[in-house]
Amino acid sequence: ARQEGGSARRWAGRKIGGSGGFPLVARMLRSVLLVALLGLPGAAGDDVSHKYESWENVVLWVNKVGPYHNPQETYPYFSLPFCKPSDGVKTKKRRAHLGEVLDGHELRNSGISIDFQRTIEKQPICEIPKLRKMDAMEFKRAVRQNYWYNMYVDDLPIWGMVGNVTVHVEDTGLKRKTPVIFTHRTLDISYNNDRIIEVNLTSQNPVEIQEGANLKFTMR
Repeated sequence: ARQEGGSARRWAGRKIGGSGGFPLVARMLRSVLLVALLGLPGAAGDDVSHKYESWENVVLWVNKVGPYHNPQETYPYFSLPFCKPSDGVKTKKRRAHLGEVLDGHELRNSGISIDFQRTIEKQPICEIPKLRKMDAMEFKRAVRQNYWYNMYVDDLPIWGMVGNVTVHVEDTGLKRKTPVIFTHRTLDISYNNDRIIEVNLTSQNPVEIQEGANLKFTMR
């Protein structure tokens, strides 16, 4: 099972929205318009110039989470008990520009390594070896409320769903609803010479959310 996330692409220096339901599209268009009007600053050289050399590091920024049906209700990405990469999340946030402030952005370096024009295989990001009861309850609540999360690559916004609720019909005919969390993310980045022009996110590998579960998060 997999979940197609929101995507964004850049043409002639402008960004336009990608796929997703109407609330996601609305958020994407709003972010894109603010980017076009006010601009989103980068924290380091190539986030500003939008030009990269082969295998140069590209920052994956994590931003916020919130319920799908209430776009105005948002929280910092790590308000949910996601695990963090072994290198750790960078403590320094990207300084917010006016456009980011108006849209409630709070971008933080994810600590996940991405290299320009380098194709990688599936790699581990982080692990929750034994999910605590309170964290399991928090993830279940987020999934039942259709929580999405938002990230940025080179100022291009991408969206994904935290998980979903699967329905299994028992032999008795009763339906059992099980909240699951997506533990694998596939990030497809398209290039044009030394620039990133499009980013797509796909969420996969759903795992049942339950106390004591071993959650291994991966990315490709």
